[in-house]
Formats: sequence, C-alpha cells, structure tokens
Amino acid sequence: MNCSFLISTRRPNCEFKFLQEPELEFGNGGTHIDIRYGMIRYGPLDLGDPTAPTSLKVGIVGTDETISAMQAWLEKCRSGIPGKQSKLTNLYPPFPGFSSDSCFRSSLVFHDRWCSPIRQESWKRHLAYPRQ
Repeated sequence: MNCSFLISTRRPNCEFKFLQEPELEFGNGGTHIDIRYGMIRYGPLDLGDPTAPTSLKVGIVGTDETISAMQAWLEKCRSGIPGKQSKLTNLYPPFPGFSSDSCFRSSLVFHDRWCSPIRQESWKRHLAYPRQ
C-alpha cells in the first residue's frame, strides 16, 4: 500500500501569541498576577469592608475517619505551613495560615452538626453497586 499521500512536506500555518497574565485585585488596591503572593501581600479584596466574613463555617461529608483526618489537616493549616525547600522558591511559597491574624483575616469554625458521616457499610455498599 502506498501511503505517500499522507506525508506532507509543507509546514502548518500556525500563529502563536503570548497573552499577558491579568493582574488580580486584592485588598487595599493591591494587584498581582499570582494569587498566593497577592493574598500574602495585600489580603482579600474585601479587606476592611464591614460585610467581609470573619469566620468560615466548615462542613465535611465523609466517613468518620476521613472527617477526622480533614479536620486535623485544616487545624494544621490554621497556623501556616512552611514552603517547600527548593531552589525554585517562587513555586513553593509558605502558606500563611488561615486565622484572623493571617492575611485572610478570617477563621475556620467547626461543629459536629455541620459534618455528615457516611457509615462504612453504606460506603462499601455503594462502591460494590454494579455500574451500568
């Protein structure tokens, strides 16, 4: 079979353009292209607004085990997480934490009634259900 008609020696006619990243808006009129650095430097856009939230209610759906693990992880995030050790420090900045003292100016609030545990038996039954 002769497939030479499938091979083309012409270059495709393509045009590439570089699009500038938009400046994102943050508190106190600050702008930045990277949301991580913008939040750390300037805070949220509604900073200083009397209607800005001061707390974030957290609800979690999962098994008892995954709810506990998620709450523990979020508790760890409250106080901040150091950046990854790397020569590329801009790619791995520290996480400033999520509290009223951090750049977010808001805290996480947990309550058992906002969590909905999925019983292990129910979870296993749904996973075993044949897909159609």
